[in-house]
Amino acid sequence: MVWYCPNGIANTLSMAKIRERCRVTFDSRSGNEFLVHKGDGTVQSFRQAKRGLYYLDTAAEVASSFLSTVAENKAKCNEQDYSCAVLARRIQKSIGRPSFKTFLRILEKKCLKNCPIN
Repeated sequence: MVWYCPNGIANTLSMAKIRERCRVTFDSRSGNEFLVHKGDGTVQSFRQAKRGLYYLDTAAEVASSFLSTVAENKAKCNEQDYSCAVLARRIQKSIGRPSFKTFLRILEKKCLKNCPIN
């Protein structure tokens, strides 16, 4: 059983999702820990707790996120593209926050009259 608290300081991670972004190694004989090899060359060590789950000791090393920051995403595009993305999210929110997939379908089928984004 795993407990999840959306307002907590810790979360349960999906190994499959981490593997999509980073190389993960594990050797049960050498340290009994998962090593996450990040793209910037750093390695994070997830050690096994007494009750069996693996955790990242944020007191021992600087914690970082596996998610891209807004600043990193913004740096990948020009100002006009960024402004369009912000507008798209505002429109998505104003029509009741449909899922991203549903929102794309709404835009593709031109269901929003006079919509400034495509």
